[in-house]
Amino acid sequence: MSRIAVNGAERCGAVAAGEVAGVVRELAAGVLGVAPESVDVRRPLRELGMDSTQVMDLAAELSRRLERAVPARVGCQHPSVAALSAFLTDGDSSAFTDQGSAGAGDAGSRGVAEPVAVIGMGCRLPGGADVFEVLGEGLRGRAGEAGGPFWEGAGAGTPGGLVADSARNALAHARVAVVDLADARVGVFVGAGPATASPVPGAGAAGGAGPHSGTPGAPDVPQSPQSPQSPQSPDGSVRAVRLADALGIPRPALSVAAGCGSSLVAVDLAVRSLRDGSCGIALAGGAAGLPPDGPVTGGHGRAAGGVLVLRRISDALAAGDRIHAVIHGSAVDGRTAPLRGRPDPARAAWRTAGVAPPGVACLDVPDTGRPDAAERAPGVIGLLRAVVGLCLGGPVPGRSPALSPSPAGAGAAGAAAVPGGRWPGGRRYVGVRGHGGTLSHVALEAAAPRRRLVVPVAATGDAALRRSVREHLARWDAGEAPDAALAVPGTGAHRVAAAGEGPGEVRDGLLAGLEDRTPPPAGGRPALAFLFSGGGPQWIGTGRALLAEPAFRATLAECDRAVRAVTGWSVIEELLADDGQSLVRTDVLQPVLFSVQTALARTLRAWGVESDIVLGASIGEAAAAVAAGALSLEEGARLIATWSALVAERASGHGTLTVCGLPLAEAERFSARSGGRVFVASHLAPGQVCLSGTVDDMAAAERELAGRGVATLRTPVDYAGHSALLADIAPELVRRLGTLDTRRTRVPYWSTVTHGFVDGTALDASYWVRNMCEPTLMEEAVHRLAGERAVRIVEISPHPVALFSVRQTLAARGDTRSAALATGHRDVPARQGLEDLVARLWCDGIDVDWSAAGAAAPAARGTGAALPRPRAAAPGPA
Repeated sequence: MSRIAVNGAERCGAVAAGEVAGVVRELAAGVLGVAPESVDVRRPLRELGMDSTQVMDLAAELSRRLERAVPARVGCQHPSVAALSAFLTDGDSSAFTDQGSAGAGDAGSRGVAEPVAVIGMGCRLPGGADVFEVLGEGLRGRAGEAGGPFWEGAGAGTPGGLVADSARNALAHARVAVVDLADARVGVFVGAGPATASPVPGAGAAGGAGPHSGTPGAPDVPQSPQSPQSPQSPDGSVRAVRLADALGIPRPALSVAAGCGSSLVAVDLAVRSLRDGSCGIALAGGAAGLPPDGPVTGGHGRAAGGVLVLRRISDALAAGDRIHAVIHGSAVDGRTAPLRGRPDPARAAWRTAGVAPPGVACLDVPDTGRPDAAERAPGVIGLLRAVVGLCLGGPVPGRSPALSPSPAGAGAAGAAAVPGGRWPGGRRYVGVRGHGGTLSHVALEAAAPRRRLVVPVAATGDAALRRSVREHLARWDAGEAPDAALAVPGTGAHRVAAAGEGPGEVRDGLLAGLEDRTPPPAGGRPALAFLFSGGGPQWIGTGRALLAEPAFRATLAECDRAVRAVTGWSVIEELLADDGQSLVRTDVLQPVLFSVQTALARTLRAWGVESDIVLGASIGEAAAAVAAGALSLEEGARLIATWSALVAERASGHGTLTVCGLPLAEAERFSARSGGRVFVASHLAPGQVCLSGTVDDMAAAERELAGRGVATLRTPVDYAGHSALLADIAPELVRRLGTLDTRRTRVPYWSTVTHGFVDGTALDASYWVRNMCEPTLMEEAVHRLAGERAVRIVEISPHPVALFSVRQTLAARGDTRSAALATGHRDVPARQGLEDLVARLWCDGIDVDWSAAGAAAPAARGTGAALPRPRAAAPGPA
């Protein structure tokens, strides 16, 4: 028998530690009435459908099977199978390493830690303080650009009153009705202010803050027994409960006593609770710079209350919330070591975010109780200041040093604001660092462009379609929401769709679409072909931007685990790395591209868009084989990782590819004259080929072709792909791949190697040798597929690399029935690119599950049916 720690006490267990994970999964499945293999070990039990009674049943079953008491509360404290198993085995989560288990803070190894959206903000600045003085002078006159007023600068009040007023402002800003919060799973997390001082020097206070707090670098001053923090003064421990009662929110509500860092620690706890499914929406904040209770007077005139309304980003997107910023990670360090030399939790926060911290703007927010003209944004107000700065797209006002590994506060005095536009990797990050008591850090990023309304309308004829559009417009004029069209978009082959950020843009789009649309194809809906392009100039930013999409994020997490099992590194970490330097390497770029393409294809499938044909160009055939069902995702990841690693080891740096304007026959004669030094790697389109060879031979070929007036374009590929120069490594590829687990395809698979449809079982190791060494026949594939019927060829890629060639082939054929489209473009926001694609496909007669796509937001563009528009709020605590 093993000894397993339960609630901190070691007891003899009847089940070996290594078997506990399987037992927990088995019993959870039994309670839910499903097969064990269908239980997602990382998903919160609540999301799997387990209610509180069933959680108690699970605890009882665990007690019986493990022959020891397992308290029912552990199912709430550790709300997933993996978390519960780790707790029961004293933190050992190794049993789920095959499902992405890892330690806290390692975002890549456990999949994507879902970002949390800031959907509402509120602050109360008593004593007549100017909000712009606190949040930054640069915001004056531009407040409306941040989505409406969310602050109030008026008379004095108690800390509880400041927090309550801030919460109402935040809920109004988020367009959440206070009276409906009782029906939602809401978490309330309020910083209780500076911890009560211990009368004994050196004794720690709640949250590990200790008896000393202050600005780092300043002398630590003990609080006297008669100070506002003393036991004789009322404390803030009931502040969260009072707020929850005032708002009609069912308890529990959590007051956080973590010294002067309480308000930012409250935000950290809110983020964690949202991610583990304990709540669906969270209010987090507190009052800073105040005595624990009593009126705000005298030297505390700059004190303030601040609250944020938070949701998991997938929930916020589904509800149509305005997202003002995104919290990617947060961390705290509550050890009672002296402030100087104490570890900064920033590294853990950015590791959770999956972002390399060097160069990230860092806003220091000393959460001390001492007013200071230089410290204008204590606690959560500093976080609000950072969010507003990100909303406005400029620099974050105030003290913004670059994030460094130095202790909290070191070097902050000489810091300057980060200039607008100078953000690492084109992404706007800010780290908000709180200190004084418990150290804390919140990793923020500017929100992506707002979700658009996408409104599809269909009818059985042209006249009926126009009439339907007029009826929609008339209802909108009468006050009905534009997205009501989604309830019944209509049926029929005559279709129009429009997208926009408001009814006006949608109206204009629908009217323009009626005039510009083409009649439906006479032969019925066109075939849909997914084309997975290979290497070349990519835009991996598309993958980053789509992490908020549930289907994309879930698939990318699967790919991450599958690739990591072969390579030992994380696709997600590479995708999120700011410098992107490793993506120039074949052995990194290809697995990352494979993962993004697979996630794009599965996102389209989740939106109801099913392909009729799948094909790939070059190594893009690996992702195509997975999409067609010929290879499992794990086998596809093994293939792409093995292939790219071998090429990186044995071929990278010794060759290149050049696209040139030559007909195929002329290119073949040019290759023959080269004496085996230049090869035709791809036939892209009529009059367009790709040549391959060593770097020196290709340079000579480019000079010769330029002298003949032939246009050439060197690609960033650093090996002689699709040429006999790779034949020497072919046996090693076969050896490393071994036996691939191939299957019959679910979707017809067109091979650009063999020029025909192939069964999935033919895609063994020898096939991938041919893919490596033989030309890619793209022109032939498009010519054949478009010759049989109208077709929509969609390039599945972060940024199109084959689209021009496909269109060139269709144009050369004089084919006006078919079209070439793409999933994204680097100049278009990623989700908008997918929305535009599915809207076009739908208008062409291809089915789309609009409810799954979530293309339109709820009626008020607010928070959804469960949380309607704000109504009058009840008075709060004084």
